[in-house]
Amino acid sequence: MAISHVIRGEDHIANTAKQLLLYEALGLPLPVFAHNPLILNGEGRKLSKRDGSPRWLISATAATPPRRLVNYMTLLGWSPPEGMAERFGLAEAAAGLWF
Repeated sequence: MAISHVIRGEDHIANTAKQLLLYEALGLPLPVFAHNPLILNGEGRKLSKRDGSPRWLISATAATPPRRLVNYMTLLGWSPPEGMAERFGLAEAAAGLWF
């Protein structure tokens, strides 16, 4: 399948163990799983495409340079330690330099 990383909402944490067992049973290499905090709508529910077109999200991501998206996704649910810069590149985020 050549899947190396699975990045999804934190609402999928509960089914990760079952999926890992399936990968092992099929003899496939295990991907790295990452779970991000959910993006909620104004009513506090999970943002859904069924709620209508989230035009603000589409226009924001289309106009955002990739480096800013890296920072945004990395900082979801995480704050850098005191004195650490909040701006970093993809290589720094992927290397996990904040651990």
